Amino acid sequence: MVTCYVSFDALLATKITYVSMFTIYLISVLQMFYASPRPFWNDSTILSSRCLQSYNHPSLGLILLTFVPCYAYYCYQKQANKQYERKVWHVVLMGVFVFVVLGVQFLNYLIGTMYIINIGMSLVISVLILMVVIAANSIIT
Repeated sequence: MVTCYVSFDALLATKITYVSMFTIYLISVLQMFYASPRPFWNDSTILSSRCLQSYNHPSLGLILLTFVPCYAYYCYQKQANKQYERKVWHVVLMGVFVFVVLGVQFLNYLIGTMYIINIGMSLVISVLILMVVIAANSIIT
């Protein structure tokens, strides 16, 4: 975020940082309510390479991995007053990003640190938070 702060626009970087911190707080509260255990806590046949003591539902890492780049892209496009043009490199970059995110989450599922429901619900919550923040963008600014 420091690079964005220095290179592009300090106000935009500050706004993205504050919205990301609020998202971390919101997801931490949701994790306290849902408190779903890790898969290897329930089944001794699942061997995990890591012993994570945090709860897992929804996944904070997945939400931040999807929310922050999408919101930053929205903010920079909005600042430049550009219409959302579907350029070829945007579609390719988005496809690579989705492939990497889903690949990492599939590996988390394979090593026993995530359930499929955690991945699905994290993606849904990420999209919902993104929609709320975009709708409230003028208030946030």
